[in-house]
Amino acid sequence: MPRRAKNSFLLAASLLFYLVGAGPYILILLGSIAWNYWATLRIEGAEGASRKLWLALSVAVNLAPLLVYKYAGFAVSTADTLGWAGIAGLPRPNLFLPAGISFFTFQGIAYAIDIYRREIPACRSLPDYALFKAFFPQLIAGPIVRYHYVARELPGRAHSLAGVESGLVRFGFGLGKKILLADNLGRVSDSIFRLDRVDLTPSSAWLGVLCYAFQIFFDFSGYSDMAIGLGQVFGLTLPENFRQPYRAASITEFWRRWHITLSTWFRDYLYIPLGGNRRGAFRTGLNLVVVFFLCGLWHGAAWTFVVWGLYHGALLLVERSLKIRWGVAPAGMPGRVLTFLFVLVGWVFFRSQSVPQALAFLRTMFGFSGPAAPLFSTAHYLTNNNICYLVLAAACAFWPEPRARRGWLAGFIGSLRPYAALVVSALALIAQAPQSFNPFIYFRF
Repeated sequence: MPRRAKNSFLLAASLLFYLVGAGPYILILLGSIAWNYWATLRIEGAEGASRKLWLALSVAVNLAPLLVYKYAGFAVSTADTLGWAGIAGLPRPNLFLPAGISFFTFQGIAYAIDIYRREIPACRSLPDYALFKAFFPQLIAGPIVRYHYVARELPGRAHSLAGVESGLVRFGFGLGKKILLADNLGRVSDSIFRLDRVDLTPSSAWLGVLCYAFQIFFDFSGYSDMAIGLGQVFGLTLPENFRQPYRAASITEFWRRWHITLSTWFRDYLYIPLGGNRRGAFRTGLNLVVVFFLCGLWHGAAWTFVVWGLYHGALLLVERSLKIRWGVAPAGMPGRVLTFLFVLVGWVFFRSQSVPQALAFLRTMFGFSGPAAPLFSTAHYLTNNNICYLVLAAACAFWPEPRARRGWLAGFIGSLRPYAALVVSALALIAQAPQSFNPFIYFRF
């Protein structure tokens, strides 16, 4: 393609990609693109109160579709449960959730705030801005790309054979994470989470949540690897989204490694503007509660996600209090083990269909549910294949990533990566061929 046409062509392809999956809901994406492009130019040119007004209006318009399509039904059902006058009894809207709306909403808000803070200039080229917003690898499930990540590369995306090779290798490993690890372990966790209480034993419950922990990690990090790899192919450097989060020695460290683009978004656009940790212990605690309440709600319009978010916020408050008052901070192997156990407990709420189901599952995990009469023992799920997937998943999740090394051995190992990615991709496609469509978990967020 001629250089001037490259972005327009890739933009058209990205919009076609979204149109195939979302149909008429592409109008929401197009409206978001048009509004953010125009409104941020107004923000950049305004001063004083007018500037603040344009920012507030920009944020409100970005949030409106998300609130309607994702949270209207949740608000009505909650009002029904609580019996709120004037709202209770309203019919619950059954709205289709447009693909990727949580991601491109946060992307638009971040862009407007960065321009308001004068951290970046507004993009003057509508095709370039539209491509930044609609670039298909990150459009559906992130990472949440902020404009400054790609501002220099976007106008004249540079392509190279090395970039294409590196990107396809990353894509191949991400595909393997999804199909070979996440999907296979997901079938085990799905089977266990569907069990009635009387069929669930403590060992099966622990196996179910362990498999789910690996499933959601390799599902989402696999998608991120595929998106980052495709970004390299097309000459755009997308941000890293995971850094071995299950090796974290504290919940604080976990959130520095898990869904990094979301946690930094909440830090930069909510936690710090609320005052961060600069206004005393009470205000810091309140800020954390607000941030993680909204973080949980961002993941889904259900109380299970809210409880999951508040649970992590409470753990962070406890860690902070222990460190400030008694100088105690989790570290080393004990910290990693304890942190992983706390994360597993949280995943029970994330995976369950309701809070009562999550609590019943946790009671079984810790041996407080009474006797069970299971149809299958835990060994039923530990087939040779599933044991192999578990061992491989644990190795990938917990084994430290090799540091950059020099020498012939490091060069030899590095030269094998493309071939390993090719093998992994082939195995993934062979495994996927007889299976039905199994979407990424974060597609529903």
